[in-house]
Formats: sequence, C-alpha cells, structure tokens
Amino acid sequence: MAPNKYFLQKVKLGQGSFGTVWRGVEKSSGTTVAVKQMDKAQLPRRGVKREDIEREVSVMKVVSHVNILRLFDFCEDHQHISFVLEYCDGGDFGDKVKERGSSVTEEEACKWVKQILSAIQALHVKDVCHRDIKPDNFMVSKSQIKLADFGLAIILPKNKLLTEKCGTPAFMGPEQMNVGKSRGYNHSVDVWAAGITMFMLMTGGKHPFVDTAGKLDEKRLMEGNLDFGSQGVFAMFGRSGSFSEAARKFCRRMVNPSPSSRITADAALKDPWMAVAGLDGDRGGDITRRPSATPRAPQAAAPQQAATGGGYDAPQPGTVGLGQFMNMGGLFGFFGDDQNKPPNAQAQPSEAMAKQRLQVVNGEIASMGKDPRGIHRENSKLKGRIEELERERRQLQNQLEQADKQRSSVPVVAQVAAASGDKTVREADRRATSRPTPSTMLPGGKVPVTNGLLPPAIRVRYNSSSAKCWLNATVHGFNENDGTYNLDVRQHADLTNISPDPTVKTAEAWPPGSLVVYHSSSANRWLDAVVISFVENSNGSGLYNLDLRECAEADRIRPRVTSTSC
Repeated sequence: MAPNKYFLQKVKLGQGSFGTVWRGVEKSSGTTVAVKQMDKAQLPRRGVKREDIEREVSVMKVVSHVNILRLFDFCEDHQHISFVLEYCDGGDFGDKVKERGSSVTEEEACKWVKQILSAIQALHVKDVCHRDIKPDNFMVSKSQIKLADFGLAIILPKNKLLTEKCGTPAFMGPEQMNVGKSRGYNHSVDVWAAGITMFMLMTGGKHPFVDTAGKLDEKRLMEGNLDFGSQGVFAMFGRSGSFSEAARKFCRRMVNPSPSSRITADAALKDPWMAVAGLDGDRGGDITRRPSATPRAPQAAAPQQAATGGGYDAPQPGTVGLGQFMNMGGLFGFFGDDQNKPPNAQAQPSEAMAKQRLQVVNGEIASMGKDPRGIHRENSKLKGRIEELERERRQLQNQLEQADKQRSSVPVVAQVAAASGDKTVREADRRATSRPTPSTMLPGGKVPVTNGLLPPAIRVRYNSSSAKCWLNATVHGFNENDGTYNLDVRQHADLTNISPDPTVKTAEAWPPGSLVVYHSSSANRWLDAVVISFVENSNGSGLYNLDLRECAEADRIRPRVTSTSC
C-alpha cells in the first residue's frame, strides 16, 4: 500500500480466501475508496500466479463503464498487493436480492437486468469474457449495480473458444460446464449467467437448477429448462412474484442451452421488453430500499423530460402513457440516450420507435387474455390501465398510418435532423451546381455506389453531453431499428453527435460513397451530400471533397442514412 497516498480505515467491507477489503480514503482528495488487499504469501497456496493478477488489472483498465466497478490504482509492497477500487455503500447485490425476496417487481427486475447486460455488453465490445457473472459479483450503489471481481476475466478474440473450466458451477453455461465434451465456450456464457440472475430476481432468489438441499442438478442445467411456477395475468402491474410472459420469454432467450441460438447482450438490450424499465414510477429501481408491506402497482407519473447523459444507468422516468412516452423521445428515451439536442428540438418518437412501442403495448394487452375487461371488470384500476393501453395503441397505429400516407404523397428524399435546430432537410434542389473535378473522384470519374453507412472500425468523433466535449471514437456497428451507431464510447449514438475525425490519414478517413449532411454557411442550413475523397493537410487537419463542394471541414459534416434505412 502506498502510505502517502491512501489512508486505510478500520472498517472491513469484506473477507475472502485471497484477502480483505477495507474502506479507505485518498488523502489528497478525500475520496472514499475500497481497498482489496491480498496477502502475497497466501496467493501461491491458493493457486494464484503473478500473471493472473496482472491479467485482472489489465482487463479492468480496458473497460470503463458506469455499471463496471472502477479500478483507481494498483499498489504493491513487500507484504500486500492492493487494488484501489470505487467505493459502493450498498453492499453486494446477491445479499440484496435475498433480502428483497419476492417483493421485486417486473419493472425493478428489468432495470437491474438492463444494467447487468449493459456491463456485459461493454466487456464484449472490448473482447472481454468475464466468466463469473452472478449476483454476488455485483456491488450496489443506490440505483446502480456495478460488476466487480475480474479474477477470471480474460481477453477472448472473436471466433475463438476457451477450453478452461472455471467459474461458479451454478452459473456456468452448459458448454462451459461440459467443456471436456464440448468444443469450448465464448462470451455467450456471460449472457447465460445473466439469464440465471434474472430468473432469481423473478422467483425471490430461487436458483433454477439448485434444489432445496443446495445440490446442483446438472442434467436440468444442460437442458436449460426454466420452471417459473404459477405466474398470474397481473404481471405488468408489479404484483409480487408475478412476471409477464414477455419477461419469461426474454429470460429463456438468455438461458438457451444452444450457444449459437442464445441472444447476445447487444440484442438483448434492444429487445422491446427493456422498455418495462421505464414503468417503475418514482421508485427509481433502488435495490437498497426496504420492501413495502404491500407491493403496489406502478401508477402513471407526471410527464418528465428525457434523462440525458452517458450510459444505460440514467434515471428512468415513471411513464406509461403515450403523452409521457412522446415527451421522453419515445422508446429509446428509456435508455438515457446522450441527447445533446438544441433547445428548440421537439422530442417526437420516430416511426421505428413507434413501431417498437406498439409491439410492447400489444404484448401487454395480449398478456391479459382475450377478454381483459371481463377478467378484470371488478378491478377499476386494472380496467383503467387496459383502457389507457388501448387508447395508446390506437394513437400509435394512427401515427404509423399517417407516416405511410406522407410517404406515398411526398417524393423520397433523404431526411436528417439538423444539429443546429432539428430541422428536416429536403435540400436536393438547393445543392451547388459545381462538382468536384474528375481528379477527386474514383477511377473512371464515378462516385462509388455503397449503402452509404459508416463501416465498422472507422474512426469518428463523438460529442458527449456527459463529458461536455468531443471524444475520439470508433464505429462498431449500425442500428437499423433506430438509425443510430454503436461506438466504443457510446451505444446508440445519435447521428447529430457524430463527426469525422480530421486528424486521420486517407486510409482511415470516411470512405467515398458515405452519405453525409454538410452545414453550408452560405445557405445557413444542412445539405445532403456524398463523400468523394479525403484530402490530407500538412497542418494535420484533413478536409473532405463532397459531391456538392470541395475541401469541406470535418466539423461541418455529420453522417446520414437513406430514408429506407432509418
């Protein structure tokens, strides 16, 4: 331990086979930290090698995410190796799950599963496989849970398999448990373990494959059969111990014994069931709160503004109606998206968002039976909720019908929300008449024909509202459902917050044929354009030749997608 940097308090936060976790304080800032102190003499006896410690440190430095415990420092003296970690005052998640028992509502469970999957997704994007996902390895900080204990985590390149059997047996995937007979396992074992954790949240802490005597039934584990027991039709109303069919189906998609068919963390976070996280009223998903004597159904809260800031942990408004839904910016407002929108931007749900919300509403209505009014005619609150859902369904259907009519009557042109005012751009007829010279085009003087999307691994800049600056980033993929990009620094990044990196070389620049919008100072508006080529400057800041003008500055360019891709 560095004696001049941290003060170790006499408060023991935990005790394990490898050492002790103490509460500490960084002297210079007064920041409270957790110090995981390991006795160097004990490590060889426990089979821990020096390279295991170094691997854990390197993995924790690779990923930075709000749902992953931060590593502040790594210290060593003659007696101890110490990890200086982010301090969480809520204890471990496993204990809280047991404490809450059957009082956990579907909305609360969805919030925590969402955070678990967000942590896993952040790891998988960096090719990290954790291999020991379970409730006890998450720490609690009010409404947030943070993944900890990276002792078994490893960098695993895509299309590679691991053959080392390790982890907690009750949370191992079938291919991980049966590694001697299977070809091996990959990152999907983390999603399996997240599904087991979700099952435990749904069943008051019961493990799907461990009996009352504490014995693991490996046969049932290999089959992946989940027995949810009796689940009523009141699932979507937060009744204790009752979850919807949509929740059960979602859980089964994670606890799928076939790794190739198992849902990925990225796909799971886009599932419509994730919208349930926004129905939790004023409770905020705080795992540390004591359960009330009588769990109540979540009520529609007053309309709130969409939360801003990075990460999936942003506070979730308690909204259920269409009006609140639209004020939040639609389905993806639930994800705490990095808005960065101008003051006059209108938070209207896109057509894709409306379709997904309609799917959620239809699923909720279907879960109540063919004649929900008949079933619940004696319960005025439930009847009111059903009527509200049906009104919302009619309005969403009307919105989609109007969008179809507009498409049939308006010429198809690219439409992009301008970053300066969220205006719809229809400027094909306003483009400059001059075009780049043939030397700036591809061989033969032709603009290359592509789908116009930015390819994976391309370098960009991302305007982060949480960091309040532009960050260097890399594209990981495009989300067709909402017309956004996944970046290494942000999932579902809005097009208006993405710009080319002007410091790259030609080989790393946005490729010819990329669809963009360009902010013209003469027209004082955003114009549709296509990238022709990139020009490297000696000052280290490159320019782009576009089909409507040459030598355009990178900070005046944003990506766009065709109207059929949005």
